[in-house]
Amino acid sequence: MVDDWRLFGALRLCTGIGIGGFGIVCYVYTSESIGVSWQAIQGVGQAGIFSMANALLAVLAMYIPGWRALTVVTGLTPLFWVSLWWITPESPRWLQQQGRLEEANSIMKEIERVNHAPPKEASSLPAGAVLAPPCTDEGQGTDSPGDLFEFPMLTRVVIMLYVWFANSFVYYGLSLNSGNLGGSLYFNFALGSIIEMLSFPIGIYLTDKKGRRPTMVGCMVLSGIGCTACLFLPTGFLTTCAAMLGKFGIAASFAIIFVYASELFPTTLRSLAMGMSSTSARVGGVLAPQVVLLVSISEALPLLVFGIVAFTAGLSMLPLPETLGKPLPDTISDCLEEPGTNVELDTIST
Repeated sequence: MVDDWRLFGALRLCTGIGIGGFGIVCYVYTSESIGVSWQAIQGVGQAGIFSMANALLAVLAMYIPGWRALTVVTGLTPLFWVSLWWITPESPRWLQQQGRLEEANSIMKEIERVNHAPPKEASSLPAGAVLAPPCTDEGQGTDSPGDLFEFPMLTRVVIMLYVWFANSFVYYGLSLNSGNLGGSLYFNFALGSIIEMLSFPIGIYLTDKKGRRPTMVGCMVLSGIGCTACLFLPTGFLTTCAAMLGKFGIAASFAIIFVYASELFPTTLRSLAMGMSSTSARVGGVLAPQVVLLVSISEALPLLVFGIVAFTAGLSMLPLPETLGKPLPDTISDCLEEPGTNVELDTIST
């Protein structure tokens, strides 16, 4: 029996590492393969698919007998995506930064052919070229992982680590706390997933109209207020409504943070920065169930903790810059100065 649990734990560890890494790489890849005008739609859209799967999970859990069978069914689904390896091209932006221009231009030409949209700046580039070589001026093209831990990039890293932690901590905490709201666990969980999906269209609109930072701050503060309000409301319908308001805000925030974080860090270090942020988020996910257990002291205590964390994380983003409408940065210099002259993917993907 002990050996069985050890094997189970090892397999679950592999699943967590694989899915966690796959999710981040998938987002980074898509953000580097489209133009600025589509960042919010594709980023929040991916979160929408996640919420749809959560709603489906509630249904599967009701009808699949036993957690082992449910684990097998959900654990095998990622194998489908392995087949996409053979038809998915590399990120042209990453290839450009690696100096592999021939491969990058080949992919860009295919995008041009499918979209029937020739690059607007093609005439300013060498014959047949779409992407210009990466800038090699002093201070550019030489970014190293250590640069993320020097000011002013360090400020972005620290804030993002806390904000990602808070988003995962509150999001999964509210999901796991569904059973403490009264009524059916399956219904509450599915209702929370539906509330998430309702938040995404609003998130997309505000992200593109008002900006990434103010929308993120507003959503996290709203979540904090909703969760904290449960401390002052009678248990029952009103508490459930307040908790769902908190879920509404944190779900929108958790979707937008992928868009915002990818625009705060350069192509040269984007995967590393997003990986660090995701690791911080996983820590939040690990701690969330422990906070849910505080319900044994007070039913509102877990929600109070989640509310405080969401509120403070939202305010912590105020020093960060706005990225709405700015080209995706390729180097740290692009993050801190005027954007470079590389052709943006919007020129052929709109």
